[in-house]
Parts: sequence; C-alpha cells; structure tokens
Amino acid sequence: MQDVFSFALERYEEELAFMMSGSPFQGLPNELETSANLLLTNWAIFHRHVDDKGMTIFSAYMRSRRRTRWRPAVQTHLKRWDEAVPSFDEIIHIEDERRFLVRDLLTRKEKYVRFLTPEELPSAREGDVLVGCLVPHGDEWTYFMKVLPILKSGKDRLARALQAEWNPDTKTCEVFLRESFPELLEIAVHELLWQLLSEKDWGDRDQDDVFSRIKEKGRNNLLPSAQRGCVPLARILRNG
Repeated sequence: MQDVFSFALERYEEELAFMMSGSPFQGLPNELETSANLLLTNWAIFHRHVDDKGMTIFSAYMRSRRRTRWRPAVQTHLKRWDEAVPSFDEIIHIEDERRFLVRDLLTRKEKYVRFLTPEELPSAREGDVLVGCLVPHGDEWTYFMKVLPILKSGKDRLARALQAEWNPDTKTCEVFLRESFPELLEIAVHELLWQLLSEKDWGDRDQDDVFSRIKEKGRNNLLPSAQRGCVPLARILRNG
C-alpha cells in the first residue's frame, strides 16, 4: 500500500495538490482535516482520471517498472486492486482485534475486512460506521491506508442521506460510489461534525436549524467557504 501511495505523491504531486486546493475539508480540526483529505487522496488514486484516456494513478503504477520489484504472486494480488471501491460499512461483529464483519450501508451486503497493522486499527465498536476505500485481500478485504470511524448514533441518519443520493435504477452501487465519493465523504464529515456539535449545549433544536444557525454565523464572519457549510462548521467547532 505504501509503495502505491508514495508513487502517487512522487509522480502526481501537482495533480493531487490541484485537487486538494479545492478540498471542502480545509479548516476542519487538524486530525479530521488530515483524515478526510487522505480518504479523498485514496479515492483519487483509484478513480480520478489523470488523462483523457481514462488512466488513473493506480493504473499508471501498474504500468510502471516500479511494480516489477514485487514477486509474481504479489503482482497478481495488486492487479485485483482494480476492484477497489469506496465504502460506508457498519461494523456487525468484531471477530478479533484485526478482523471485522461489516455490512454496506447501501447494499446491505456483508464482508470480512482485515486490518494489516496495529496502526491501521480504528477506534471503533460494533454498530459504528467505517468510511474508507476497500481493496481485495485474499478472500477478504482491507481498507487502503486510512479509515474514518463514525459513531453508531449517526448510522441511520448517514444511511438515509446516502440512500437519498443514489438512484439504483440508473447506476450500480459500485459505480455510484466510485463516481460520487467526494460528495458522499462530505456528507459523512457533516455527520461527524454534527455528532461533535450535539455534545454542545444547543438545546433541543433539530439538525437543520443548528446547521442553518451555524451557516449564518459563518456568512456573518465572512468565512471564505461559508456557503458550503463544512468550513463554518469546523471553525465554529474549533473556536466555540
């Protein structure tokens, strides 16, 4: 994984920097901004075209001499990463500290995911949602580089928001996720911010009213991206 990621940063630094210059996550609390932008980068590696022929950073990696450093069995394994797909998964059961049974919020399909190193393990419990980019790992799956956990209290609200964006009559779930992940990630980050905001003393106002109040405060403070919602939310969270 790290070699693919390093290849992306070395060979496509300008393309990634240009994409990040318009990131809606600028100004979020540091850890959340880093996590969201890393997930956006992971999506770009597998699904954002870098030329008019439809090449992605990952397909460029697979065509480079760099992959020849790996033995044939590893190269065969890497080829399957063309199947990479963004995912929003509920944790159904934690088999052991590195193996989870998860259920896709949209398709309801279940799969096993394995975390390859202790550093990759999220701070999450059964019922929480994991957002990340899944790649095949043997008969199971693993998340590429990073996963973002969302508390189970926001699972149903997030699932409804994602379902509202997807029309299964026009696109398969995989195509929808690959094409729309940046916007869907923004929805997930809004949910995470809402969970943090709900810990503040806002009374009993519903979610839309709270967002409306925060966005209005953002406009009054002349924040640069107030109309998008994320930056005002982040800065009000950080500044109180």
